Amino acid sequence: MSVDIKKAFYFPFRDNLWLQKLLIGGIFFFAVFILHTIMGFLNAVVRIPISDYSTQMPLITRGIEAIFSLFMTIFSVLIYAVPVGYVLQSVHNEIKGETPLLPDWDSKFLSYFKYGLYFFAANFLYLFIIAIVAAIPTMISSIVFGLYRDNPIVSILSLTFIVLFVTPFVLIYLVILPFIATSYADNFNFQDAFKLDKIFIGISRVIPDYLASAGLSIIILLLIPLLLVLSVCTCIGILVIPFLILPALLIVLNLFSQTYKQSGISL
Repeated sequence: MSVDIKKAFYFPFRDNLWLQKLLIGGIFFFAVFILHTIMGFLNAVVRIPISDYSTQMPLITRGIEAIFSLFMTIFSVLIYAVPVGYVLQSVHNEIKGETPLLPDWDSKFLSYFKYGLYFFAANFLYLFIIAIVAAIPTMISSIVFGLYRDNPIVSILSLTFIVLFVTPFVLIYLVILPFIATSYADNFNFQDAFKLDKIFIGISRVIPDYLASAGLSIIILLLIPLLLVLSVCTCIGILVIPFLILPALLIVLNLFSQTYKQSGISL
């Protein structure tokens, strides 16, 4: 394996200002955690009294919940854009051989915000395409289900058809997602995130390293929810978890950055 695993795990902690840099990035994840907590509390407070008025009120409640959910999604993306852009800058530095691998924060918040926002936009377009693809079997299944509404077997088959049709597209998206990130971070060119021919060629050249990086990444990313479950008994533990997300992302994407370099498709 040509990927330097040790480097990926140690570089976030070798910088002279590593603690300061990671804490600054962690504040953004912590802010979203606090925001979710506050909004969840407000949502519960609003929902309980409203639901007691009449049978029509649950519709209003669902509307309020939808507004809360939309607000949270948009606001979370705007906050997450900064640390995600920071990670993408680290990816860029790894690919181009620039230093420091753990980027500085000095007066670069807007740049990181822009990088992160463009990356989220690229992923939104991918998911939008998948949604359009999913609409085709959904429409067909709805027509068939309407004709055979009383047949439970048809209902099950319709749902199975949708799942079997859409699942391959979702899996392909998840498989290429790391190289979508590295392709974009290479030159911070939005169009590069959609060069699927380049992405698939790159992956095909480094399949063993790609699989190894993916396996390690899955383990790392699964540790965060596991730690969250284990820390629910202590307030301190829950408060620490958001600050672990940034180093985890840095490690994961450094593994794929090295893999991307090995593929030889970097411009």
